[in-house]
Amino acid sequence: MQPYPAAFWDPVGPEVLEKVHRSTMEVLEKTGLNFHSEEALGVFKKHSLKVDGRRVYFDAKTVDEAIASAPKSFTVAARDPRHDVVLGEGMVVATATGALYFVTEKDGRRPATLADFSDIQRLYQTSGVVDMVGYTPVYPSDVPAEIKFLRMVQESLRNTSKPFIIPMSHRGECLDMLEMVALGFGDERIYEKKCVVSAGITPLNPLQYGAEALETMIEFAGRGQALFLAPAPMMGLSSPLSHLGTAVQQNAEILGGLVLVQLIRPGSPVLYMPGSFAGYMKTAGCAVSSPDSYLANAINFELCRRKYGLPIRANSSMTEAKVFDAQAGAETMLCMLMAMMGGAHLFHISLGCLDSILAFSPEKMLFDEEIYLRCAHMMKGPSTAEADYCVDLLADVGPGGSFISHKNTLKNFRKLWTPTLSHWDSHHNWLELGERKSLGARAAAAVEKRLAEARSDYLSPDADKACEAVVQRRC
Repeated sequence: MQPYPAAFWDPVGPEVLEKVHRSTMEVLEKTGLNFHSEEALGVFKKHSLKVDGRRVYFDAKTVDEAIASAPKSFTVAARDPRHDVVLGEGMVVATATGALYFVTEKDGRRPATLADFSDIQRLYQTSGVVDMVGYTPVYPSDVPAEIKFLRMVQESLRNTSKPFIIPMSHRGECLDMLEMVALGFGDERIYEKKCVVSAGITPLNPLQYGAEALETMIEFAGRGQALFLAPAPMMGLSSPLSHLGTAVQQNAEILGGLVLVQLIRPGSPVLYMPGSFAGYMKTAGCAVSSPDSYLANAINFELCRRKYGLPIRANSSMTEAKVFDAQAGAETMLCMLMAMMGGAHLFHISLGCLDSILAFSPEKMLFDEEIYLRCAHMMKGPSTAEADYCVDLLADVGPGGSFISHKNTLKNFRKLWTPTLSHWDSHHNWLELGERKSLGARAAAAVEKRLAEARSDYLSPDADKACEAVVQRRC
């Protein structure tokens, strides 16, 4: 887990933030949100909120109480306690999500498989950057839909021991996944003791929560497990073609979901996750790496950080590039920096994404790790320790002296950041000493090495057999 940034980028002033909040409350009070679940509507009715059909209206007191009730930081425990993470303090890196295709330097682009999913989990486990695993970095094309998520959970349990994320689903599948995670912990009562699993929840834009999202929210909130409330509206398509309007919409969607979670179980952990994308009007699609996406999201980051104090999540590896190239690096760097400068605690949809999240590249994942470390090093800011003013050192070296062999340099040179994949040596060494490889080729070799060193025995044979029984129930 990396330390929190030393400084932030705040795109708007306090007056605008306050108006965004007031506008959000006007939407919640007068327009409301639709909830497509009788059980969820029953929760709201029980607590005397106004409900008209599927439409729920929220008063300011209820919203304020929900914000106050949600924890400002919380721990997600791993099966290996060395990998526990705290969300709301430092910076935590989680998974990619949503890809249908797997892209490698050797084989190009093809539909993703369960073996690809397993390899990604092994790369996560051997990563010094990735803190949270599981979820849906790719959707395996070779697994039937009715057991796809269950197979993915099983493979994650086999290949990782870090904190776990699962996808939202209908109640039956959600309960199956929760059962499998408990089997991985070897404790059917684990959810009574600690937060050990999280789920990403995406509302239906605009201003709705669907049945699957609500069933997952109800099951997780009732167990005190973490929920990442993550609207993903597209400006001009499923949200206003306005940075402020999109910020208001997704803020209303998050706060409406937050109220439901806190009404079910006060203190249940929630992550505030603005994730809007700019519309790409040429195709009526979206541009996930557009600067306009982050102009909207940065308003929400600032609002949450300054007014609500909840843990924040951000998309962080967005690119429209179809292959691992300069465009992919440039767009990912922008997204990573904007997430850090906005004050994100969790970096999600991260590391390896290509083609508007439709594809995953293991080589890009490893280079994205370097991008993250590069940005994090910069965002820590310079040291301001007294010794770092170097007055005595400058006097010792004096005019015309050299620092290269000074004991101060020998003591501190490892503090300088160095890359993991980028080649910084001389052209002569690159040319003559066997380093005449592209970045993609170096990344491919690093992927191969990481996979060769990875383990697949993090799930005990008995637990694996029990998980298989859960899968077979759905076959």
